Amino acid sequence: MKPASVSSLSGVVFVLAITALCGTVQCACPWEDPDLQPWSDPASWPTGAVPQANTTVTITTGNKILLDAQIPRLMSLTIESGASLVWGDVDGITIETNKIHIFGEMHIGAEDCRFEKEGGILLYGTPSDGEADPEFGRKYIAVDAGGLLEIHGQDKLSWTKLTATTGPAAKDCGLVYDGRDKSFSKERGEGIHLTVWKEDGTFFDHTLFLTEHPSAAAGNMQKFLTYVQELPRGVVVGVAVYEDLGRVSDTSLPWDMVYQALEMLGAKHAREVGEFEPYALVAITGDGGNNTKETVWTGTKEATQTREVEAKVAIPSTQLTFVARSTVTKDSSPNEARFRVVHSDWESPKINLMHDISSWKPGDQVVVASTDFEWRQAEVKTILPCPDCSPYQVKLEGEFKYTHFGEVTYGIDERAEVGILTRNFRIEGTLRDTCYPINDKEKMLCDYYGRDTFGGHLKVVRYGTARLEGFQMVHMGQQANLGCYSVHYHMCDDVTGMYVKQVSVYDSLSRCVTIHGSDNLEVSEMVCYLHLGHGIFLEDGAEQNNYIHHNLVLGTVAGTLTPSDMPRAWCPYYGKDACNMLASYWITHPNNIVTDNVAAGCDTQGFAYSFSDVPLGMSYERYIERGLLQPNSTRYMRVTKFDNNVMHSNKKSGLWFDDRLSAGEVVEGEYVGEGGRAGISLYSARDPPNENGTRIMTTFSNLTFYKNGRFDSWARCGNIIITQSSFGDSREGYISPHTDDGSRCEILNSLFIGETDNAGEPFDFTRKDGFYYDMPRDERPTHHFTRSASFDEPEFTYSGVSFYQGPVYAENCYFDRFPNQFFNDSFTDGKGNRNVRPASAIGFSRTNHYPSAPTSGARNLKYGFCDGENDQHYVFHGNLSTPKWEVVDGAINANFRDYDGPECLRRPDWSMAVCPYNYFWLVVRGDDGVLADPFNYMYPVFINRDDSPSDVINLEGKLGSKFILRTNMSYTIRWNNSLADVPMMVRLRAFYGLQQ
Repeated sequence: MKPASVSSLSGVVFVLAITALCGTVQCACPWEDPDLQPWSDPASWPTGAVPQANTTVTITTGNKILLDAQIPRLMSLTIESGASLVWGDVDGITIETNKIHIFGEMHIGAEDCRFEKEGGILLYGTPSDGEADPEFGRKYIAVDAGGLLEIHGQDKLSWTKLTATTGPAAKDCGLVYDGRDKSFSKERGEGIHLTVWKEDGTFFDHTLFLTEHPSAAAGNMQKFLTYVQELPRGVVVGVAVYEDLGRVSDTSLPWDMVYQALEMLGAKHAREVGEFEPYALVAITGDGGNNTKETVWTGTKEATQTREVEAKVAIPSTQLTFVARSTVTKDSSPNEARFRVVHSDWESPKINLMHDISSWKPGDQVVVASTDFEWRQAEVKTILPCPDCSPYQVKLEGEFKYTHFGEVTYGIDERAEVGILTRNFRIEGTLRDTCYPINDKEKMLCDYYGRDTFGGHLKVVRYGTARLEGFQMVHMGQQANLGCYSVHYHMCDDVTGMYVKQVSVYDSLSRCVTIHGSDNLEVSEMVCYLHLGHGIFLEDGAEQNNYIHHNLVLGTVAGTLTPSDMPRAWCPYYGKDACNMLASYWITHPNNIVTDNVAAGCDTQGFAYSFSDVPLGMSYERYIERGLLQPNSTRYMRVTKFDNNVMHSNKKSGLWFDDRLSAGEVVEGEYVGEGGRAGISLYSARDPPNENGTRIMTTFSNLTFYKNGRFDSWARCGNIIITQSSFGDSREGYISPHTDDGSRCEILNSLFIGETDNAGEPFDFTRKDGFYYDMPRDERPTHHFTRSASFDEPEFTYSGVSFYQGPVYAENCYFDRFPNQFFNDSFTDGKGNRNVRPASAIGFSRTNHYPSAPTSGARNLKYGFCDGENDQHYVFHGNLSTPKWEVVDGAINANFRDYDGPECLRRPDWSMAVCPYNYFWLVVRGDDGVLADPFNYMYPVFINRDDSPSDVINLEGKLGSKFILRTNMSYTIRWNNSLADVPMMVRLRAFYGLQQ
């Protein structure tokens, strides 16, 4: 539920709005107002005529129009102040226009009277159509000052979760034939692959016709035509392109033979297939093409460059479905031509869900989230009629391609989310089949996305009012224009009582919801699937008291509008670190409530908390006008609430609490524009929120993390506690870098499971680095993994808590299922040692130039395994023999305190020792001699304990000479005078653990 204060205000505003519409007459639904004049009545219009097609329509002050019938396409629609347009209780009406500008009121249903019919708004136009509005641009719905927009579609459950695992047919359940099991599945020839079955699913033949080399292609094309001509009647034929149909632009090749052969099988679109485009066909010979199904590529270019199509034919008499799938990639992912036969029950899977979904209807589309590392395993399905389904079940069209986990496993809820995409009212931006290379920006977008990125947008400005719920948005947002987002509350100040909820935003060209210079907005029960740039976006670092609750966001792909949206490859700055901060939830001010949300798939991170020292953009001047400017306040303000959120299937991290955002400043000699990364976060919560305040703790609770690519949680140590949370199936569960002296982080009362029952998709890993790079592919070491791995790189060490910088304190946590993973014998080294991916409950960063704070430590940790049994360990620290491990200064200084452990005890299997003593950091700095900058990285300082002078510690010094030393002992510092002279001035500072 939203906070009571917001709820009560919402009710007051709603009553005022209905009173204004209905006057002294009480009416529950806006279309019941007796003062309304029908659009279809000529008498309702000043001209005495109903507006015609392609005209500019204005509803003038004092007029109240009821939209009671379908209208022709308009150039624009303006509702003047004091005028209103009310959508009638009529089915099937669509307004098609370039823009709707609201100064008065527009009502589509009401809070207490939802609009239940089908209807929509279609926004058309291109970037060069007509003159752009200076405030809103083109192709928009605008709520201007004094305007009111009310949209209240059907009350549908937004999203729920699976209660049982679902997925593709398996060998022991529904799968009759899978070409992957056959020896010929290894054939990788470019061209046409073909499999033939009998109608009972029995394998008949498999062959391929290579078109890669022009010298052989012509003969293979003739062979393909002959082969098809000689096929017996009544067999089922599957055709799939592998990598590329061929050089279709080469007119010297007999392409007509290929097209003739496919058209004999019933193909109608084979001549449309381009180079490096997938194509699939399934046909029954001798039936005149009546049952032929073919699929050509009609999609757009994605960052992964993967293109896939599938064709299938079902034979009712045998209850079998025959499937051909063509996967074409232009990156390192494998191409594939795959052929399968499945029992038809698996073509209409019935799934079990957590909540009553009676509000979902046949024909609705849903998205089933990935439960693996790769969020692109999310699948969109259409609901089928199902008379025997319970209110907690739906039947879906089409076999699942991936497994979607549906269980609570070892205490971690890893059940896939299922969100509704279809709603009864739809706002859509029309798109062209091609993009617009009309200027440099549009040309760049064509290169990046290969599609039209000019959708519609909905924008609310100051003193405008919009309450939005229960509808669908498709192809909204404009990637070329800053400020043109799917839903945008723009510089509205206090919007108490306004909300956007129960809205499905699908395939957005720019964001999902933008809160810009606006406070107290409710964003709840959203389903945001596929969007360019940050999803739920707090734009200027000035937005406060917003209530972001129970949303499902997945499919967040890089954008181009701000540095934080952009991947490193697109970053306009020489220092690429200024970019690459993409997040499904971009939270730029700590004073917001973020609860019960799911981040189920982003190309970088799920939730990002990154702050600027002052408000950015237009909000800076507005903060001065409102008397709110307090520089650096976001550094010291406690996060209001971040609880009960779920993060999975994000490429880099589930939670990223780091980075200071540039306000337009020079960073390391280069200007970084607003919103780019200016350095690490300097967050350190205090009361009052300024540098002189008393340090206080910010607590995040009841968080769930699993299958995030690099980290589950990266939270820079600004006095942050994470408690009562669960971490599973990720490379590094919890890791916290340093912020400032005196701050810390804590992980308390939490659960860490290295490997749950959610195995993900199996894969084959082939070594191709170093010595193996020049080996033939078939001779390289290969291991089949039955569990997925992040980035399909299984060699990286797994750990629950990684000690890194800190100080970090782990207490009352439970760890289980952290086994080492051994590769097969093909990975043995020259000494006969098998390759292994190490795992442990406690670990360290594998590329660490920083020493861990000597006060970092653990207390009252529990384990579900015995140390050393079944290749499971409490602690692991790598060395040069550990895959992907770097032995640098931080690795040499790796440590943490076992606060309730035994006396000093060497643990060879950990590559560490457990000791009860106190330790501290000693930092050695200077400006001349061997301590001058040119000699960093060159081991400038040697140090040894005086009771053991032969044990010398020598650090590279890349980030300064920082040593972990034991208290109450004497040490000698020596200089590497082979580099330079002894320094004349030396600064020694002690941190963490040295008692005053």
